[in-house]
Amino acid sequence: MSPAIVVAMILSTAALLAAGYLFGARSGRSARDSLRGELEQRESSDSIAESELADARRDLAQAREIAARSEAEAKAARAQIESSQHDQQRWREELAAAVEPLVLREQQASESMRAELGKLASTLQAQSSEGARLSQQIEAKLRPLVAQKSSSKALKNELEELIAPLLQRERIGAALAQLDPAVAKGDLPQALTAIAEKAGFGTVVLSDDVGLPIAVNDGGKEPDVHAGLSSLLVTLCDRIEGNEQPAPIAAVLRDEANQVVIHRIFRTRKQRYVLTAVSNGAAVPPDVLDPALNTVERILGRQRW
Repeated sequence: MSPAIVVAMILSTAALLAAGYLFGARSGRSARDSLRGELEQRESSDSIAESELADARRDLAQAREIAARSEAEAKAARAQIESSQHDQQRWREELAAAVEPLVLREQQASESMRAELGKLASTLQAQSSEGARLSQQIEAKLRPLVAQKSSSKALKNELEELIAPLLQRERIGAALAQLDPAVAKGDLPQALTAIAEKAGFGTVVLSDDVGLPIAVNDGGKEPDVHAGLSSLLVTLCDRIEGNEQPAPIAAVLRDEANQVVIHRIFRTRKQRYVLTAVSNGAAVPPDVLDPALNTVERILGRQRW
């Protein structure tokens, strides 16, 4: 075998070995790059999963906090209803106690009058010549009784007028406290519509503290106007609080059209809101909207505005 052939064989073998090495090195680098990409993708997926898990835990904690607060507010609402029912019963008892002496006095006067009339009738039968004079005496005796009945009726009307706002508050408070739980799972317009229907309000508006309307009930009128007026009320309350006085949280206004407008200021999630309701002439106290705040706050806590 000639030296040239030997050299050629050696060169061929060396080239074959070099080619195999280069191919193996290239394949190994490609495999390393692929493994590195899979590792980075897995780390990215794990990071996203951890972030989503943290968000889910935070949402769960917020949901538990809202549920606990809602339960506490529901207990407070039930306690308020029970207290209101107790106050209503006490008013009824006081009214009955005030009216009972009047009725008893009227009965006694009637019995006394009947006795006197019986005596006068006997005298009339015995002395027919004095009939005209006895008739005048009977008329004079009857006149105070008629006046007393009129006075009792006026007193009854006055008492009914005094307790009318309390009865109206109890009626509306009981209606708002019995809102369907499904209302709190809906949106704000549905909740405001339910409040208006239950309490008999024409318009119910929710606005923020700068006077921007957030939601209004179906059929509500002039939400922008009521929201603007509520912002003026918030400004006035801030000034009162700035003078080291307790800040008002509710106000009742009556306009020239005999409409009663109730404004209720409340705070949730570090933001102030105003719930405004318009009643057609019915006298209502400032706290009439309090039972509805629980439902509105739950919706605001669930949604972002």
